[in-house]
Amino acid sequence: MAYVRMKTPDGKMGSVLDESVNKYLGLGWSFDDGSVQAPATVSNDIDGMVEQLERAKLDNIVSGLGKARDTSLSNLAAEETTIKPQYYKARNAVSAGNQLGRRTLAEELSRRMETNSGVADEANIRANMSLQGSIGDLQQQETAAFGDIARRKSDVNNAYESDVANVKAGLAATSLSERIAEMRRQDELSRQDARYAQEDARYADETAYGRGRDKVADSRYDSNLADKKLDDEKQNYADTILRFYDDFQAEINRVRNDGDPSNDWRIPMLETARQQKKQGMVAGEQAASDAEYDKAFEMWKTSGVADQYISDVLGVPLNARTANFNISSMQEQRLRDSQNNSGNSQYADYGDYYKRGLDMLDMTERVYEPIYEGDGIHRTKTGEREVSKRKYGNESIIDWINSLPIPNADKTRLARDLGV
Repeated sequence: MAYVRMKTPDGKMGSVLDESVNKYLGLGWSFDDGSVQAPATVSNDIDGMVEQLERAKLDNIVSGLGKARDTSLSNLAAEETTIKPQYYKARNAVSAGNQLGRRTLAEELSRRMETNSGVADEANIRANMSLQGSIGDLQQQETAAFGDIARRKSDVNNAYESDVANVKAGLAATSLSERIAEMRRQDELSRQDARYAQEDARYADETAYGRGRDKVADSRYDSNLADKKLDDEKQNYADTILRFYDDFQAEINRVRNDGDPSNDWRIPMLETARQQKKQGMVAGEQAASDAEYDKAFEMWKTSGVADQYISDVLGVPLNARTANFNISSMQEQRLRDSQNNSGNSQYADYGDYYKRGLDMLDMTERVYEPIYEGDGIHRTKTGEREVSKRKYGNESIIDWINSLPIPNADKTRLARDLGV
């Protein structure tokens, strides 16, 4: 389901369902360019895009699971290659030990002149039985080792298959929930558009059959209807404005440059929301800063020596010792600064500088970039394109911070808070 921007007979802009385009064309509406011919298609393959996104999510997760499985199997394969050499050496050691024992016994029997006696035969039989028993034990251990490797490989593969199945089931459930929510939203928009269409149709019918309304009354009706539509649109926009929370400025720039003055009323709403966001961020930053300062101060009092973290937060030299500072005096000064936060203290200044830094990060300017064809030394400039870029880079903001009349510790903290 998609919406199409169209122009009413009196030149006002509106949005209608793509399936209702022909009906509104018959009522005298037209497209932005003034044409009255419906485009070949005005629908979007939303389901296709959703499925593509689901596949991308699944491929990403399965890829990670596959890498973990391959790593485990590779480790097991490496471990498996050590089994044969290990038991080969063990069998050789057992055989060598048995041969040494036989040689020692033969030398003893020879010394006693009993080489061909029954004692020698019995000793050889016992030696053979011992050797075969030891070799058999080693063979069983080797077989068990290979079996353990095979079992662990099977466990790895089974765990991979189970994880993939769980991921698929989870994504399917999430997708179903999201589609149901989207269907409900589209259904509500459809009903709203149907209400507007009924009102427009009733007005067109009354006008076509000349039911006694003069031009002034018709104009007032149109104005009230347009005002109602605009009020509904503004209310809906205000209710959903937080969807631009991550970058209000980008949406302000888009509305300002879209060439459609009928929606410029959105800009003050966006700027108000952006300012409220900044105020909340500054308040939150101040609270978080106070908590971090208190935490670092307690760590310094406990350890007695300032590490890099304590030095950065408190602004004291690295490895500074509490024994060399008046701790009570520092705490009293910190308390006075907090109580005077609304005056001209460095912390009130810090909040102003922080908001100004956020504004600088949001500022953009339009520049022209060359367009090249070819590659390497054979590139040829074929034109230019207008792009929007940040007006102040990180280096410019750092230079500005260094020029501020605040302590170095606050400069370091301001640069860190602004992410430059």
